[in-house]
Amino acid sequence: MVLNALLDRNVDLNKQNESGETALHVAIIHEHKEIIEMLINHRDINLRLQNDQGLTPFAAALRVKNTKAAERILDKEPTTAEQFDKLGRNFLHLAINEKDTESILFLIQVKVDANSRTKVSFLILKKRILKKRILKKRILKKVNLEKSEF
Repeated sequence: MVLNALLDRNVDLNKQNESGETALHVAIIHEHKEIIEMLINHRDINLRLQNDQGLTPFAAALRVKNTKAAERILDKEPTTAEQFDKLGRNFLHLAINEKDTESILFLIQVKVDANSRTKVSFLILKKRILKKRILKKRILKKVNLEKSEF
């Protein structure tokens, strides 16, 4: 098999293409079971690399409903399901936001922490506070301008 020859030559398994996908991302998306298995079992594989969409191999597996690959990733790295994407959201909250019942049930089945706090709530709160401060400054500036006109 070509993959065996590449592995024997110490090819960088974590190299990303122009879309940020690794060989594992591609294998998961195209459901190449043997390749997925070989890559996940390789000692040098990085299961936390994100593609340009912010998807790790685990997230890609959830997106294409490849629960076997997702389970294998969790077997090797159990904390994978507790990761956050580039926007600070975890997988369970993403599944809930997308109304993805299949992924929600899968994540609950593999015992993802349903009480896990996301970074999004903090980021949203921070953004709202910043917007209020900017609005307050604008209002005060306008009030001060109007006072100076009298």
